[in-house]
Amino acid sequence: LMPGDLQRFGGGTTTLHSRYSSLSQTDAVQFEVVVLSRISAPWGQDLATRLQMALARKEHGNALIAHSAWDAARIKYESAFRLVEFQRTEDAMDEVVDEISLDAMRVSPEKLKEITAIKVSLNLNLASAFDKMGPAFAKEAESRCNLALEEHPAHPKALYRRALLREKKGDHEAARTD
Repeated sequence: LMPGDLQRFGGGTTTLHSRYSSLSQTDAVQFEVVVLSRISAPWGQDLATRLQMALARKEHGNALIAHSAWDAARIKYESAFRLVEFQRTEDAMDEVVDEISLDAMRVSPEKLKEITAIKVSLNLNLASAFDKMGPAFAKEAESRCNLALEEHPAHPKALYRRALLREKKGDHEAARTD
């Protein structure tokens, strides 16, 4: 960082680890970056490969959650979600939105069920990560529960998690409905 630069650390807020608390906005900071692993680009990969990559990223996110690394887990979950996300319309055959949607046209109903289950799970994991990141992320957490419920309207865990979030913000009637 050069003097006057702001460095964004997760969730859109500027924070520094406590060991850097003595730094001011005019201090220059030098970081060393070590690449721990390389992940191949998913675009152009077939659906099976993207699903496998998504599940691996989800598991990595789960490991990060276990170590209370909420924002790092969020990044992994969002990365996994992008691998399985399809831009859908009312009738997917009417409009092809992107390259991934072409794959959606060629998959079996069983594979679409698997994809939906992964998307629901990732949305719920994202909701949990956002919830753990604090009240500033409550809207995003509830939004992820809503996305999970769009895919699976009666999903018990999504309803339960959304009810807890609504209860936290004081919307008791909506929480009871869930």
